[in-house]
Amino acid sequence: MRKTKRCRICGKNKSIRLFNKDKTTKDRRQSHCRACGIECCKSYRKKKKASAKPFVYKLHWPDSGAVYFGSSDTWFGHRIGHHLSHMKNGEHANIHVQDYYNLFGPPESSVIGEYDSIEEAQAMEEFFIVSGRSIPYIVVLNIGAGTKNDHLRRLSKEEVFSIYSSDDSTRVLGKKYGVYHTTIGRIRRGNTYKEYFTEYHQHLA
Repeated sequence: MRKTKRCRICGKNKSIRLFNKDKTTKDRRQSHCRACGIECCKSYRKKKKASAKPFVYKLHWPDSGAVYFGSSDTWFGHRIGHHLSHMKNGEHANIHVQDYYNLFGPPESSVIGEYDSIEEAQAMEEFFIVSGRSIPYIVVLNIGAGTKNDHLRRLSKEEVFSIYSSDDSTRVLGKKYGVYHTTIGRIRRGNTYKEYFTEYHQHLA
């Protein structure tokens, strides 16, 4: 078995170990080295992002009628991959999306429309959320009343104090109060609701 191979991209002879395996080729190795493959992927992502127009998309679970609307100015495949990665790891920021993934598996995904600016896309995202909520057989999974920052809804003083004193996990509390689990973590650390954080700990002292 030969120990070196010529990369078709950079033209250099390199150790065969620097070429990823590929069962479809004669020598069972890719025609380009690992380093060139990484650079090609980076270049491809940059081109895709530069050419992408802001868009509104949806994640849909046909068996349940559940749908999630979102907007982005990156390319579609990257955005959906980001969602799926977090779902598979059980870490999706939207607890309702995570629940439906756990129950029904990966959602179908599609682009609803493309727009000239991210602001326009975000406005249309909110339009689809509100419109979807008026259709009886659709379950819209976006948290709250249908605005982009619903997960930042104002909690009451009593709710914040209950979060401080609770031993439940951030995910359990996030589901209980209808906010992201990351918001619960920020509350506990005093990064937000700082006035309550100071008052609560002064009372304990």
